[in-house]
Amino acid sequence: MIRPEIGVTTFLNSTAEYKPWPCIFKQNYSDFLVLEVLTDGTTAQISDGSKDVVPRVKEEKEVVLPSKLSEEDKEKLGKLAELGEVGINVEGWSKDERRELHEYVRSLGPYDSRMDGQEVKAFKPKPSGRKRKFWPRDIPEHLHFTLSKADYETSYAIGIVSKFLNRTPDSFGYCGLKDRRAITAQRVSGFHVDALELLALNSRLKGIKVSAPKYEDKRLTLGNLWGNRFEIALREFTEYNDEQLKDRIDEWSQKGFLNYFGEQRFGSFSVSTADVGLKILQKDFEAAVNLILEPKENTKGSIGDCLKTYSETKDPAKALSQLQGNLRNQVEAIALKQLEKKPGDYRAAILAIPRHQRSLYVHAYQSKIFNQIASKRAEKFGLKVLEGDIFLVDKEVSDKGDKIEDVILPLPSNRMRIPSNEVGQWYKEIMEKDNITEGAFSDLHKDFAVSESFRNYIEKPREVQYDLVGYNSLNTVLQSAEPFAIINQEDLKSPEEGKFQALRVKFSLPSGCYATIALRELLRIDLSKNAQREATENSREKEGNVE
Repeated sequence: MIRPEIGVTTFLNSTAEYKPWPCIFKQNYSDFLVLEVLTDGTTAQISDGSKDVVPRVKEEKEVVLPSKLSEEDKEKLGKLAELGEVGINVEGWSKDERRELHEYVRSLGPYDSRMDGQEVKAFKPKPSGRKRKFWPRDIPEHLHFTLSKADYETSYAIGIVSKFLNRTPDSFGYCGLKDRRAITAQRVSGFHVDALELLALNSRLKGIKVSAPKYEDKRLTLGNLWGNRFEIALREFTEYNDEQLKDRIDEWSQKGFLNYFGEQRFGSFSVSTADVGLKILQKDFEAAVNLILEPKENTKGSIGDCLKTYSETKDPAKALSQLQGNLRNQVEAIALKQLEKKPGDYRAAILAIPRHQRSLYVHAYQSKIFNQIASKRAEKFGLKVLEGDIFLVDKEVSDKGDKIEDVILPLPSNRMRIPSNEVGQWYKEIMEKDNITEGAFSDLHKDFAVSESFRNYIEKPREVQYDLVGYNSLNTVLQSAEPFAIINQEDLKSPEEGKFQALRVKFSLPSGCYATIALRELLRIDLSKNAQREATENSREKEGNVE
């Protein structure tokens, strides 16, 4: 709940009347649903794709399902992606009816058709000459679809889909990573992906589903993301009364929370990524590498053996010999391989790490400073707007404003613009204490993704909804997310009738905001992985003792 090592030390509303609300967070992955929201207002929905139809790709002319198709013919066309070619008997069909069938086949995607005796052959053209893949000119090149997944990393799910479609992961665009221990839905774009072929994957995918395909002209990027809709079940929620519950949730939705960076930004190891970032900014690359390669309590297996060996011997080759499988692609292994090539060149070891990964260390340091400034401001000034503040109004950075929700704080960077008040002075004091100058960021500009950035001081949850529900078993599904989680209505009770109670809360947050940080303000409990793992274990031990 209080994490001084990452700058999280207070609450927006620090009243003593706010007692902790003990509960269990993410006991089951179905307790945490994440639905992506795009800038156009589209919210991705969890689905198995079973009711989806292939999108039309010729909007200028309505293409209808030929009325003379039998159920067997429709089933054949539904398997066109899988089979590659199917034949439809058109004996007795008129010329117009055959033309209607040709148009329908071509509307399905990158398919063509031809007459072959008494049949129309529907098929997928093969590449010719140097063309890597046939793609019709009148079909947009990107297929947007919803990727739903349960208890998987986004990158893993994309990797599985790309493998089954015989594509590379780089062929797919998406707006960001979603939580692993959750059920999530997000929009993904695939370059030259056939909608029929995509939907056919659902019979083969486990824990992953694809749905809602639509051809579009552009690839999806981070710029398409507005934020996320969260649906969360908080189990064993008991220490409340109805009036207190309503008042506290109302205040939370109206005033918001300190917009801290969550612990995910800093890594889950004993050595903070922010500490590595600080050493990089100080140009102490040897210390940065040593922190990365320091043995960590929760690192097991061959990577743990590797780090322990390096700590004891300082021999990169000997340490690398401990690694098994694909672990040689881990950040630690990359640094060790570079040290094996160029002993003592610690800067080269850092730069050998892929740019986006090594940049995370500096981002973590920036985030820690933001958190420290936000904490200090909340403790001293609360919700007051100060003269000299910086505001974000209508997406423009401005010196003029009067709403605390428009106040923004900078992340340390090259040519950083700081508030012209006491808050701005705090930045100078912290960075001076850390022996960091603005020039340190300039020196990193070429090799690290670091640029000027601002973040809202406070944030508010949008469209908040909640209810209470009773249940009798820790394995009871409390939120519907078919096909991954299906509620049995008989298992749900009123709060008074169940052995256990749960608070189900729904809210939306803009991109870059953390649901755990929002809930921290409301619940006043430790939501870290270790704390919640312990709470879950205690809950399972006592379940059988509940009368």
